[in-house]
Amino acid sequence: MKAFEPLTAPKELDFYTIFEDLGVKYIHIFGYSYKSSNYDYKTDENPDGTYWANMECCRFVEPLTHFIKHIRENANYVDDTYQELNQYQGDLTAKEMTDAINHYFGGHCADAYLGFKEITMDTPCGNYVKE
Repeated sequence: MKAFEPLTAPKELDFYTIFEDLGVKYIHIFGYSYKSSNYDYKTDENPDGTYWANMECCRFVEPLTHFIKHIRENANYVDDTYQELNQYQGDLTAKEMTDAINHYFGGHCADAYLGFKEITMDTPCGNYVKE
């Protein structure tokens, strides 16, 4: 697990928290960021129409034991589940997205980078990003 350091430029990431409630560990996946472009965003300062999407999904929370089983059975489990959930997109500049990433978790940055397949029941509770 690699510690997260505040960014100076945006990255494509998934954002999630592992937490415990009444003795049961859960994962809450909040959403993801990605770089895109659109003619509507094209200006003299932004000739490629580049923007950063901050996608948030609703109710992607499940017991960690279930998540570990699902991600081992289907490497695309998270992406497949995103498609089934309501999602809300905010379009941001690179500077705005960098700031959003660095303050994503209640005004704080993530604790560490951790891929979904690396998660185990021993993973500490905390805030994570997946590259």
